[in-house]
Formats: sequence, structure tokens, C-alpha cells
Amino acid sequence: MPDPKREEPEVDPLDSDLAQNPNSRVSNRRKEKEQEEAEPDSQIDHKPAKTPLTWKERCQEYYQQHPLLLLRTSGLLLLPWVLVHLLGVHLQERHKVPERQVLVVNEDTEFDYDGNTVQPYLGNAILDMLVNNETLSYLGDFHIVNVTEFGELAASHNNTPYEEVLRQVHHQKFWGGLYVAPNSTELIYDSFYTANATFMTSGAINQTITMVYETGQHFSALSQYIFKNLNYIGEAWLRNYVGREVYGPILSLLNETQRGRLVSRACAKRDPAHLRPLGLALQLQLLRRDIRIHEEEDRVQELLVLQVPHLAAARVAHGVGLRVDVEGVRISTSVTFGKSGFLVLWMFVYLFISACGVINEVVMQICIAYDKKELIAPWMVFNIVSNVSSTFAPFVLMPGFYRYGYAMPMYNAYEALKVVFFNTWKGHLGRNIGILVVWIVVGNVVLVFITGWASRRAKRIANEKRSQQAKS
Repeated sequence: MPDPKREEPEVDPLDSDLAQNPNSRVSNRRKEKEQEEAEPDSQIDHKPAKTPLTWKERCQEYYQQHPLLLLRTSGLLLLPWVLVHLLGVHLQERHKVPERQVLVVNEDTEFDYDGNTVQPYLGNAILDMLVNNETLSYLGDFHIVNVTEFGELAASHNNTPYEEVLRQVHHQKFWGGLYVAPNSTELIYDSFYTANATFMTSGAINQTITMVYETGQHFSALSQYIFKNLNYIGEAWLRNYVGREVYGPILSLLNETQRGRLVSRACAKRDPAHLRPLGLALQLQLLRRDIRIHEEEDRVQELLVLQVPHLAAARVAHGVGLRVDVEGVRISTSVTFGKSGFLVLWMFVYLFISACGVINEVVMQICIAYDKKELIAPWMVFNIVSNVSSTFAPFVLMPGFYRYGYAMPMYNAYEALKVVFFNTWKGHLGRNIGILVVWIVVGNVVLVFITGWASRRAKRIANEKRSQQAKS
């Protein structure tokens, strides 16, 4: 029996109709959709149309979304120019080699022998080769001095002429020196006249002509230009001059008996000379950098209290690491400064690493502040190339553009290290150290301001993000 207290729920007539006829529900939905489409446009909530962007706004939006596209495009456009420029540098080297001055001192003089006056054939042949040979004129600017005036200059410095040649080259007045010893022709004539082969076989003849070049004046130029040019001069001397202009005239002064005796005592012994340039494994050490990426929370106080001592200790450790490298290749550091040479070397390396490190710190702070960390790698490549290119060859052999290297840290450290290892002239050492110190002082002052600016900028951006999140 039905419960009298239970009330039957009211049934909507529409629901009852839908229950009885399910197809009516679909038709009602279609009617509702048609009514919505039939409503006037004024009753529909339209969003306001966006105004077209100006050209300036489009460019700003474009560069914000693609920061590297401009850099890549510029690189593609500059690449052909760089290749052409490098090719031009290579081709200009041949024309710039004559700018390298070479001092020539000829002390060979004529002499009397058994009533005959013998001309200085050796000295005359050297001068003829250097002055009249157009091919060899491209190998340097041969500065032939007056022997009397040069002797007076040497006496003013309490030097012999040969010692004065060494002094001029050491003080970088000339790139090299060619010295013809006194009585060179007379010694050769006496050896031929007496049929004494000892002068030839003992190597004493090699002392008649001396080429002076300071190894430490430039490392890479030694093998690229000096030895190569010396080989050219030596080949030209042996093929075209020594036999025709030296030995031939001297043999013509001998009689048949003397010539026969000379041939019978000839010795076929050879004394080859091997030129072995010093290989230095220091270039990689000079490229060491200490890199520390600062986060947004870094503060100026942290930089002054924590980072500066930390970076200084790291650079000192890198300087100690060079001692291990030098010991591994057995390069002496006591040539110039004695036992304290290691400390001087340590100081120079510390100055170089500090100068390069502070430059990298400043640039990376700026890149990180603008959230452009992808620019750090191109900057490192540019920094290394710009430093190394100015030390690749002597400035006298490169276009004037590369003289910017006078202000670069690596060039000045390069010049300072030459003094330590090769005892080169110390006249520019004060300038080299001063430039490195200026880089360190100015760089650290700029780094303090850049760090403060980057910290304030990071805080401002963080506050803006918080306010935007609070509004949303």
C-alpha cells in the first residue's frame, strides 16, 4: 500500500513531454542555437580590436624576441670582410718585411801580402749582395753604417764594434745585426796561400760573418721570419757570391804550385749547423681566466668582503700553476733576475690573470643583468682573439690596425715575460706593468658600480614580478 505521508514530486509538463518524446529535446536545442544566431550584434560582447603596431613598436618587439638574430646577421655580413682583411694582412707581410731594419757593420779591409794589395773580397761581396740583390732587399732594410763613426760610437760606450752591435740589437734599435769580422779576407787568403785547411775544418771561418738576433724579441717571429729569411740569404750567398766573388779572386792570386798543394790537402769534412729555436709552452697558460657568474642576489658588500679575496686567491694559485708548467718544460727563470726570477714571473702572471679576469667579470655582470647569458661565449671568443692577434707577429710586420695591442693585457704580459726568460731590454717593462695595473684598478672600480647597479636592477625586477602576481 502506498504511504499516505509520502508526497509525490511535481512533474514538469515539459519534462514529461521530453520523457515521452526524446526527439523534442534535440529540437529544442536547435531552436536555442538558432535564437542565439538570430540575436543582433549589439547584444554580443565583442572584444575591442587591436590597433596596428607602429614600425618602431614592431622593431622593439622583434628585437626583444630574437636578440641573437641581429648578431648572427651582422656576423654573416662581416665574415667576408674579415676573410678579405686577413688575406690582405697575409699579402702585406711581404711588403712590410723591408720595414724591419738590420744593422750591417763591415770591418773587413784590404791588406798587403808579399808586396801585393789584396782587396777585402769577403766584405765587398756581402755589401754587393745586400745592396744590389733585389730579391734580398725584400727581406729587410739593411742599414750599412760607416765603420769609423760606428767605432767612435762603440768607444763612447766602452764597447768593441761587435759588442756595440749586440747592444744596439738588445736595445731594440734594430731587429738584427750582420757583422763582418776584421781581416776576414786576409784569414781566408792566408789559409789558401799556405794550404792550411785547419781554418776551414775547425769552424773558424764561421766567425768571419755573424748574424745577431735576440731570440726573445718576439717568439713567433723567430721561426716565421728570421730563420726563413736567414736561409734565403745563406742560399743566395753560397750559390751566387762566395765562390764567384770571394774564393775565385783569391785563387786567381795563387800560382799553379800553390793551387795544387791546396787541392791535395782539401778535406771533405762537413760541419752542419742546426738551428733549433726554443719552444715555449706558455701560450696556453696566458689564456687562463677565472670566471665567476654572479647571481641576482649578490650584493656589493659580498663582492668586497668575499669575492675579491676569493678571486685574488684563485689568481695566485694560477700563478703557482705556471711554475709547474715551466718546470715541466725545463725553462730557466733565473736568466734575468737570478733566484728571484720565479717570484717576478709569478707577479707578472698574477697581474695578467687579474687584468683579464676583471674585464670578464664586468662584461658577464652586464650580460647576466640583462639576462643575455648566451652572449658570454661570443664575448670570450672575441676577448681571446683580440688579445692573441696583437701578439701573433711583430707590429712592424702587421698593419697599423693591430697597434691597439699596446693597450691589451696579453701583449704587455707577453713583453714582460720576455724579460724574465730571455733577458731582453727592460726599457718598456715599466710601461707594461703600468698598463696591467691600470686595467686592474679601473676594472675593479667599475666592477663595484656594475655589481651595485645589477643588484638594484634585480631587486626592481623582482618587486615588479611580485606586484604583478599580487594584482593577478
